[in-house]
Amino acid sequence: MAAAVAALCLATAAAAPPRILRPAPPSARRAAPSARESWQEHDSSTVYGRARSASRDAGESAADDYSTLDVHVSARAAAAVSSRRAALALAPPASEPSAAPLVARAEAALSARRGAEAERLFVDALARDRRCAAAWYGLAALLHEHQHGGLRDDAAASGGAARERLLAEATDFALVAARLEPAEPRALALLGDVLNDRGEHREACRAWRAAEERGRARWRAIAAGQPAGAFGPRAPLRALRVGESVALRRASGRPFVACRLAARPPVYVLEGFSTEEERAAIVEAAEAAPLRAVPLSEGGDDHDDRRGCEVAWLSSPCTSPASAWASLMLDAADVVLPRCGALPGAAEAEDLHVVRYAPGGSYGLHLDATFAVPRAVTVLHYLNDVPPDPERGEGFGGETWLPHAVASQSAETGGADNGRLTPGCDGVLVPPRAGDALVFFSFNEHGEVEPASLHAGRPASALKLVANQWIRLELSDRRGLVPRGPGFGPRVVS
Repeated sequence: MAAAVAALCLATAAAAPPRILRPAPPSARRAAPSARESWQEHDSSTVYGRARSASRDAGESAADDYSTLDVHVSARAAAAVSSRRAALALAPPASEPSAAPLVARAEAALSARRGAEAERLFVDALARDRRCAAAWYGLAALLHEHQHGGLRDDAAASGGAARERLLAEATDFALVAARLEPAEPRALALLGDVLNDRGEHREACRAWRAAEERGRARWRAIAAGQPAGAFGPRAPLRALRVGESVALRRASGRPFVACRLAARPPVYVLEGFSTEEERAAIVEAAEAAPLRAVPLSEGGDDHDDRRGCEVAWLSSPCTSPASAWASLMLDAADVVLPRCGALPGAAEAEDLHVVRYAPGGSYGLHLDATFAVPRAVTVLHYLNDVPPDPERGEGFGGETWLPHAVASQSAETGGADNGRLTPGCDGVLVPPRAGDALVFFSFNEHGEVEPASLHAGRPASALKLVANQWIRLELSDRRGLVPRGPGFGPRVVS
């Protein structure tokens, strides 16, 4: 099996089709999107999972800020923690006055996927301080990971009533954390994830909208006064014009070529960036993770389709510095990381997100970043070659498509007058080629989410394997656990 996987990943791409950049003329204008087309502006399905567009599903009414907490939620949460403490046979709290040292140790254990140790420490911290928001948040994240099977073998958490119990407790714990951290978006983003897994999609959207409002306020306060270019690419990528290339080297000495594909958002391809060994190791590890199916999208047209996808999460260099892909992620961050001025928490390392597309598999148009989930840069590593579709042509060979990407920073975003978008005619269409990495930035020069970073994985003509590396800008100076990759992912760790 390993040999077959390696053979798949080691294929060369000497005859790969050219990359296409066809920005719409500056005079082109899109019609205002209808509710049916709201994905074109608002969908964050990679970030927000099955529920898709919060604005469409939850309406435009003001989001609940979760500033009050139902007394029954508080009582249930306290009872659940007491029950866990009894089950763990923890000793009475020691004389240590603060919960903070225990929380720091628990967060380190959770990042290293030592779930049982993390649980004991979080529960012990809450015995010392019931108002410790970080402990409530960490325990909610832990239980959510348990039901995904991400931290330990736990047969009781694999499904049925036990799974529902864990999700119910995670819901209460996230609500308590959100109440105790009134300015932080992370607990509400996690609450949305948990509710989404419970099938309560409308309530999940409500929580995500509230997280976004909190994140927007925090983010704008942080972004204000940042120097020009704080959210954009670093040199020498910054100086490239569309169509220009520069020869560079990774820290290991491996040469690659960076070529600029679009000005807005800044889009680049790093040709020949990963090695054959790195790609083979990533695929083998993902197959063993194991891969988990992505829920199908709920209706939509050809551009709003999500099917035939499986995902796995591999550890970041923060928790596994000796992994075969750690140097790949570190080198990629070194090449693209924005010059962040005074922005806190730049370049947090999110776990590597591997996606396997079956033939015909696709992922509809979406954004990778929101104000609550500030993924500043996406680095998409192509792990194998995908041939063009001989019958259907452009747009059906597993390409990555950014339909609104434009060549001129001053030009309007693309799109036909009737709001219809066509792969190969609008924006940038990038075919998968083993070893290449596609880079694009999700925030504009003002620190706002860039709508032109909307993108999709087009239907694959054959098996397609990619690895998403997301580089975040953190919303606070606090270290420890920050929001895990919502929808289908583990954590971001400092």
